[in-house]
Amino acid sequence: MSRVSAHINDAGVTLLSDSSVLYREPGFALVDEQELITGNAAFAEARVHPRRIQHRYWSNLNTEPLADQRFRHLSAADLVSRQLEQMWQSRPADADGVIIAVPSYMEAQQLGLLLGIAAEINMPVTALVDAAVAATRREYRNAVPVHIDMGLHATMLTRLAQPGLAQIERAEVIEDCGVYNLYDNWLRTVAEVFVRQSRFDPLHTAETEQLLVNRLGGWLTEASRTDSVQLTMEFRGATYTAELESLSLVEAVAPIYQQIASRLRAIFRADDTPALQITDRVSRLPGLADMLTA
Repeated sequence: MSRVSAHINDAGVTLLSDSSVLYREPGFALVDEQELITGNAAFAEARVHPRRIQHRYWSNLNTEPLADQRFRHLSAADLVSRQLEQMWQSRPADADGVIIAVPSYMEAQQLGLLLGIAAEINMPVTALVDAAVAATRREYRNAVPVHIDMGLHATMLTRLAQPGLAQIERAEVIEDCGVYNLYDNWLRTVAEVFVRQSRFDPLHTAETEQLLVNRLGGWLTEASRTDSVQLTMEFRGATYTAELESLSLVEAVAPIYQQIASRLRAIFRADDTPALQITDRVSRLPGLADMLTA
């Protein structure tokens, strides 16, 4: 028998074994009267069928009917249940339990609902732990660690105390300051570059907008390593190219980055020595780690 672990973050709900990532998909759901699809399959249709997409069900976990009148037969809890069930199907055959790392924005009532959903789908939860605590592997001597992670719609800053073990001292949740907000700004920036340099507007149709979304992650990774990125899109037999300065991606989201930096400064005291602990997701965002360090 074996035990696996899960990380609840709607930017990438993850299931892991000791040796590999078994499942990592975003908190997106594609809903209509006949079907309910979650994760990557829903994300792949997000710009094609935007009115059928739900992406706040993890942060707004409750049993109230969805606001959209067409989907009043479903709640956020139903969507969470479907994605958890999909995730749990990826477990090893001998898995007998799961330890779940949860974000600081989930309140006690939501955690209780999460445990109830897990019980309904026969997913035995052996422990819940705050994600910032779970990510802290060593003591930061003579320094104050703050863990930084980002979900779809919020950034989480967690100041940790270290009295022998890592403990939460203070948690800040910055709403409307997540990956979804960043992507919206970056999509417009990239689209403007294509229009100026190749006279191709990838936001003109839902199909090309989805193609742009699908390519953006790879371009962001490249932008975090180089000064410029070569952009290429193929559509209906034609190839469109453009060159994007990496700095322009940082400038496009500077107000969001500044908001995170301001809240981060406020979480430290004047005599603290800061130790910034960032997740892999945060480290891949162009310019953010450098700005926070500065």
